[in-house]
Amino acid sequence: MLKPYVESARNFLRKPHTIQYPEEKPPIPENFLGRIILEYDVCISCGACERICPNRICYLVGEGKRPEINFERCYFCNLCVEVCPVHCLHMTKEFALASDDRKKFIYSPEQLGVRND
Repeated sequence: MLKPYVESARNFLRKPHTIQYPEEKPPIPENFLGRIILEYDVCISCGACERICPNRICYLVGEGKRPEINFERCYFCNLCVEVCPVHCLHMTKEFALASDDRKKFIYSPEQLGVRND
């Protein structure tokens, strides 16, 4: 009969496992695959990222033919980053991409070039 009280007292004295997000940032592993960024001036518009994308969410757009990515359907599989011959695409540790507007998930080449982490 006292066992639940003893267990409650033991848990009350323990340090909490949670963090106060967003004030405290969670620890992010070194190999984390987050939002993709683009080095706009390095891109040679080869289209390798567009061809390898399993979800077909990477498109070359604009006069300079730079990639546009729809993060709403992105797997974050890292294939586009791996296949890039000039290494102009990089994965960041940014993970908070939530929005109530679906159009905000479509990042133009200019938006891909901006780091937010």
